[in-house]
Amino acid sequence: MYLDVSHNLSAFEAVIESINIKHPECKIRIVCGFSKMKDINSMLEYMVTNTEKIHFVAVPHFKLASLETLLEYA
Repeated sequence: MYLDVSHNLSAFEAVIESINIKHPECKIRIVCGFSKMKDINSMLEYMVTNTEKIHFVAVPHFKLASLETLLEYA
């Protein structure tokens, strides 16, 4: 299990690349939530093509994207 707080696409790509190098046999599952200020579309596009499964979490906070918003992007 890895825990990382990636704040942009390039950071997330680096995390996934590192996991793939260290554990090439593993399928990657992501648990994630997003700030409304982030490039949600680009990050989800990368996640969809490079991970096994995505689990969304959302907390009712004015700075965070709602679950409905995340599902729309997905």
